[in-house]
Amino acid sequence: MNVNNSYLPALMMLAALSLPESAFAAQGNGTANVISILTTTQAQTPPATGLVYGGCMANLSVNVNQLAGSPNCPTTWVTFGCDGTYATQSSAQMLLDQAQLAHIANKPVFIVVDDTMLINGMCTAVRVDVN
Repeated sequence: MNVNNSYLPALMMLAALSLPESAFAAQGNGTANVISILTTTQAQTPPATGLVYGGCMANLSVNVNQLAGSPNCPTTWVTFGCDGTYATQSSAQMLLDQAQLAHIANKPVFIVVDDTMLINGMCTAVRVDVN
């Protein structure tokens, strides 16, 4: 038996585990207040398709990268992709509706965002619960 070959899987596993966390895709989740809502019909600059920021966004009271799971999201803004980028338009609209309800009622939301689903560099929310 070659002793050097028996250590290879262990070394590969150690190397993978030592990567910085930001190298991995993450879904972050946590509670925040909705500070403001953005909607737009402005088209993206060609060759990109869809609307700027997916057509709708929410500004949260916390930076998204501070949520549990530490998603790699740069700001307090999340998009819902109301133009149908990652989900159907009606599904994205339901998420926006919940954010608007929470904003008007001044209630916190539990939100889940995915840092692999980016629109203009902003992470996409995949779940919104009004608390």
